[in-house]
Amino acid sequence: MATITKRENGKWQAKVRRKGFKGQSRTFAKKSDAEIWVRKVETAMDQSTFKSTDAAKKKLVVEALEQYWEEALAEKKSSESIKYMSDRIKKVFEGFSLLDVSIESIREYKNYRLETVVGDTVRKELGHLERVFKYAMNEWQIHLPNGNPVTPISLP
Repeated sequence: MATITKRENGKWQAKVRRKGFKGQSRTFAKKSDAEIWVRKVETAMDQSTFKSTDAAKKKLVVEALEQYWEEALAEKKSSESIKYMSDRIKKVFEGFSLLDVSIESIREYKNYRLETVVGDTVRKELGHLERVFKYAMNEWQIHLPNGNPVTPISLP
């Protein structure tokens, strides 16, 4: 069962509750966007193809970078240089959840970094970020509805 309500701030909140699934909710600027989202979620639940994005909303990019470093990279020879690279990426994506990172935000990051460093450095940073997202999807079973946001970006 879905409900769509108007909030005091003028935005629309959509809630979907189905037996056997955790309740889902999301806020939209337009009612039509809320209605479209509700239909997609209900259809996915009916077809048993629904995958929750709650874990991706909760996991911050900063946390993912730290956990990835601890689990996969801490014992490697180049771990110190990778840690330094991760710290630099954390400053830019601080406050972003994994779900918040889009292809556009990665593209902006690439252009921002190309203003100060050479293409090889940006390529390494984007490669590292891509591996973090891939690790999150495969090892931590975090569902990103649009896939890895770094993959479609062309490397310098």
